[in-house]
Amino acid sequence: SVGVISLTFTSSNMGAYCCCELDVSMASMAELKRRMEGTTRRIREKPDIYVTIDELKLAGNGSFTFSPQKFTFRGLEVRCTVQVRGTPGQMAALAAGKAKDQACATLRISERRRESLRNT
Repeated sequence: SVGVISLTFTSSNMGAYCCCELDVSMASMAELKRRMEGTTRRIREKPDIYVTIDELKLAGNGSFTFSPQKFTFRGLEVRCTVQVRGTPGQMAALAAGKAKDQACATLRISERRRESLRNT
């Protein structure tokens, strides 16, 4: 399946003395696209789940800004492909685990109690 995810990252407290802020959107985006588009990473084993980054782009008013105090991404859109490869049993176990997590969340079971349920 293919989906679009919009991400926003902000990091601050890099310094206390700021005199300017620089918009580095074009250079940063070009480098990010060069390094990431077309890459595939395995994010899980048994079943194997692979994510391929098909396209990165800045949405509408998206930007990368930099100052000594903070670095900010805004409006980064990622189009990716997710592949799941495994045996029918592995797929069923993955689905059952997700269903158990959803049921626990719906029933408001604590994370500590969920951990004990995962080990059963």
